[in-house]
Amino acid sequence: MPSISELITLARGGDEQAMQRLIVAYQARVAAMVISVIGDDEEWEDVCQQIFVKMVLGLRRLKKLEVFEPWLFRIARNSALDHLRRRRARRLFVPWQRSHEAIADETRPDLNPHHAALDEAIAQLPADQRDLLTLVLDRHCSYSYLTAITGESVAAIKSRLFRARQRLRQLMTAL
Repeated sequence: MPSISELITLARGGDEQAMQRLIVAYQARVAAMVISVIGDDEEWEDVCQQIFVKMVLGLRRLKKLEVFEPWLFRIARNSALDHLRRRRARRLFVPWQRSHEAIADETRPDLNPHHAALDEAIAQLPADQRDLLTLVLDRHCSYSYLTAITGESVAAIKSRLFRARQRLRQLMTAL
């Protein structure tokens, strides 16, 4: 099995099988990030598909192979945030209908009530805090990795994480 850097090189050369392997290698992680940002709405799969289309189209322009992963997750983050902006704009222009009340709230069963409370509290955080905190909690990302994804300084990342954790503590004690 070729390494990720070999897959990237092959995919950049036009190898479709390498491109498919690359997508499969990152599919679950990108989906988890998208869901953490936009929530588990019915459109997360479409957002993920858009992300991988952007990856395929932009892969040849990527100058350094070692920045592939932060580059891909920056695409994912930006695409998810763009989706949230479009969703907010649609709410402004689509009138509320009675049928909207009938939409079921699909929540995943969780065996541990503490995890459910944590998930509920994280869902209440603003999107920028939620995605950053999820990256740290789920993926144990370093500050340098987070700066590569977000394009922000380490100080800004630390400040945002501090505020997110502080707000999360407030939300958890209120539950």
